Amino acid sequence: MLLVFARADVELKPGGYFKDVIGHWAESSIQLLYQADIITGSSATTFNPNRQVLEEYGLIDIFDGSKFEPKKLVTREEIAYVTTRYSQAMEVDLSQVSNNNTFTGKNQIRKETVEAIGILQQLGILNGTNGKFNPKGNLTRAEVSKILTLALMKLSDEK
Repeated sequence: MLLVFARADVELKPGGYFKDVIGHWAESSIQLLYQADIITGSSATTFNPNRQVLEEYGLIDIFDGSKFEPKKLVTREEIAYVTTRYSQAMEVDLSQVSNNNTFTGKNQIRKETVEAIGILQQLGILNGTNGKFNPKGNLTRAEVSKILTLALMKLSDEK
């Protein structure tokens, strides 16, 4: 994906210069995803990188088929699961990637997501703090932007 943006014949999308992400730790990921038409700003000049991810992104509670919660905030373990499942649906071969999840506190992680978190951890897409993953923590728009950018780059290498 980065090679596409490095080509001289690629026209960049107008706009997307979000004033509220200048100097933000996820600035480059946000700008890249905007140019790739994967995300949009909350206005022409703002992105609100620290706002929580809501239902407008089409993410649902993937673990409880009997209960649809469109307004539920996305958790770290849910985005790991969705990212890994999407990669598999796009026929990315993850069989050579270790699913060894080395985070402590695995009893706090849903059993359905332990391997997905491990795969993304081994690929360097997800990390924790002091050896902990914080699976129930909600994600901000900036954090999702960073995860999506890393996933697109790393998983395209795996494909």
